[in-house]
Amino acid sequence: MAGTGPGDLFDIADELKDVCTAALDSIPDFTGLEDLLGAPEYRFVSPAAPIPDCCDDGMLAVHVNNVTDRFSREAEPSAPKLNVPSLIVSVLRCVPMGEGEGNSYSPPTVAEEEASARQTLADGWALWNHIYNRIRATAPDAAFLERCQRANFVSMQSVRDGMCAGWQLAFLVQLDGYDEDFGT
Repeated sequence: MAGTGPGDLFDIADELKDVCTAALDSIPDFTGLEDLLGAPEYRFVSPAAPIPDCCDDGMLAVHVNNVTDRFSREAEPSAPKLNVPSLIVSVLRCVPMGEGEGNSYSPPTVAEEEASARQTLADGWALWNHIYNRIRATAPDAAFLERCQRANFVSMQSVRDGMCAGWQLAFLVQLDGYDEDFGT
């Protein structure tokens, strides 16, 4: 399916942000996880890698890291190139910090660390599974990335930056370019 114009890349990132929001909002719906948070209120499509901010209930951001192409000339020499954007999802939450003055330091309690890990790990696992399930969905109202011909999960890695911790999920999609008529 051909693209529609210069807004296609933002549109796919914005669609991904909405799917991630639904994934995170599903967490408290699972039995035993009712005390965990859903999606952070602070969520956006970022023009580049976002500056980590986990104030209040956290941050959810989607950005395009790079766009590469792969020329497809296997069947036909005039076949178009394949555009392959790399989409990155970042979800961050505040994590417990130790306290200290001078030479004295008290780390967070084990209970604080594990409560933080419980939320952070639920965030990552909800994103990983929900996005995958939406890509595989066949119902028209549940399908995601249907304008992409391929989606490849690259990785999900834990991240920590100061008092923020969470996940970065990276995957590649195929997004068709759009045509322009310059006359012949």
